[in-house]
Amino acid sequence: MKIRTKILLLLILGVLVPLLLSHHFIAKQTKATMARLVEQDLAGEATRIAGSVGARLSWAAEALRLVVRSVPFESFTREEVKSALALPYRQLSDATLVALLDESGRAVAEPYRPGDEEAALLGRAPVSDRDVEVFSRNVPHGLALTAQIAFGPAYRSDEGEPRMVAAASFPVAGGSKRWVLAVELSMLGVCETVVRPGDETGKTCLLVDARGYSICSPKEEEWRPLSDAAAFLGIEAKSVAKRSAAAGTQLRAADEVAVTGWRVVVQQSEEAVMEPVTRSTRWILMWTGIVLVIAVVGGVFLSRGLTGPLAELEQASQKLAAGAYEHVLPVRSEDEVGNLARSFNRMTAEIRAWNAELKSRVEARTRELKEAQLQVLRSQKLAAVGELGAGVAHEINNPLTGVLGLAQLARAEAEPGSELAATLDQIAANARRVAEVVDVLLRFSQTQVSPDMSPVEPRRVLEQTIAMYANRLVERGIRVEWRVEPDCTVPAVEGDLRIAFGHLVDNAVRAMPRGGHLGLSVGRVEGGAVRIAVSDDGIGMSEETLLRAADPFFTTEPPGSGSRGLGLWIASSVAEEHGGRIVMESAVGRGTTATMYFPGKVRISKA
Repeated sequence: MKIRTKILLLLILGVLVPLLLSHHFIAKQTKATMARLVEQDLAGEATRIAGSVGARLSWAAEALRLVVRSVPFESFTREEVKSALALPYRQLSDATLVALLDESGRAVAEPYRPGDEEAALLGRAPVSDRDVEVFSRNVPHGLALTAQIAFGPAYRSDEGEPRMVAAASFPVAGGSKRWVLAVELSMLGVCETVVRPGDETGKTCLLVDARGYSICSPKEEEWRPLSDAAAFLGIEAKSVAKRSAAAGTQLRAADEVAVTGWRVVVQQSEEAVMEPVTRSTRWILMWTGIVLVIAVVGGVFLSRGLTGPLAELEQASQKLAAGAYEHVLPVRSEDEVGNLARSFNRMTAEIRAWNAELKSRVEARTRELKEAQLQVLRSQKLAAVGELGAGVAHEINNPLTGVLGLAQLARAEAEPGSELAATLDQIAANARRVAEVVDVLLRFSQTQVSPDMSPVEPRRVLEQTIAMYANRLVERGIRVEWRVEPDCTVPAVEGDLRIAFGHLVDNAVRAMPRGGHLGLSVGRVEGGAVRIAVSDDGIGMSEETLLRAADPFFTTEPPGSGSRGLGLWIASSVAEEHGGRIVMESAVGRGTTATMYFPGKVRISKA
């Protein structure tokens, strides 16, 4: 670790880390305390509002009980009943509609519905025909008969005002039957107690019925269950829960409203609650950043006087190790650091001079050694070829002479035109070809002078070569494609061409073990030279293999394949002996093309 880094780490660990750790623990404790206080506040407010709503509904229920006990509805006529229904309407400040129902749910008299002027005078909302219809559907008639007092579900009026029905039953006709007094109550007063707009702390309050409907939602909102109604109804009474919403995490507390089973839910944004702590954290982080900048700047200035010269020395040492011997270390002082720089520069100069001398010696020795190795390698290869040629001449020529002589004697005794005579002619011809191969091998290995050349048609020699490989071509499924220009001849030894073409065709066949196309091309190039190409679409050769392809005894075939690595070397030697050359083109997976160029002669046909 560098000295500058150590100084900076010491400043950071000694100043910043304690500051950050202390703020972390203080912020954590503050958040826990604030969360506990907020939870207590939410739970208390939910209980208070639920109690207020319950008390308001309980007062309405008690007022209904008082009316049914004190007013003898069963002794009134139908018109008197309608007038008597005005009593609970005026007594209950939230009443908007009053009806009296018998045991089967039929109206005993027409419901009391005040006119618009009377409703406006009493500060009540008007009642439409549709409101009467909705009222009749929401009367808890059966529940009132059983429980004597019941509250129906909340719903909205034609004007969008939230309402509900409170019903009380009482006995009539000697107690054998019961009637139900139903009063529609406006929920505006309850909603004024419950609903509070969100303040800067993000606190809101909802009144949710058992179906998940927000009773006190604004009129412009659609009357439907809340999107997270299950979350509201799932909060246990007098408890606080955290819920994730689109607006962020919400702290929620709930309490049940007596009689109705509704829930008062008070919620507050956790982000708003923790805003003071968050703001404090931002300030602490800002000042921590300022302290960090001061510490870094101070550490840099403090360490520069010591680490600067050491860094330059380190870089100079690395450049020297990488071979940059011309680098000179600047001398900026007359103290010990300056003396160290001078000593380093003297050492660099000595190493530079010694390295230059050593490099020149190594290059000279390397060049001499490479030339000697190449000469020895070529001599060894030529000696091996010469030894092979001598062995071939000794081992093949003598028995071959006997085979050729016996074939000729048998041919003299065979009946002309017979199958035996044709077979003996083939034996004699092949024996002569073997003798030609041996002769060419000896000539190439021992640098013998080639015999006189004569005009030869490459196409004819290629056809003879292909005939020798006909069986192998059929076995491997190789198709031969010819592209030959007419009247092309080259001055050559026909036997040498046959041997060279044979090696090229043999290499092409070996490169296509699963079949392919063998291309044979004979044509002229500019200047009168003749181009003879043998191509295949076999496995091809890599660049490294292509560079050594014409070396004697170099082969990529596995042991036992019969390849000795002399084919391309012999073909190249034939081309050079005839004043031409051979060019190899190949790529792995794309096949190989061997092109031989000869100084040719064009035979002009006489008309």
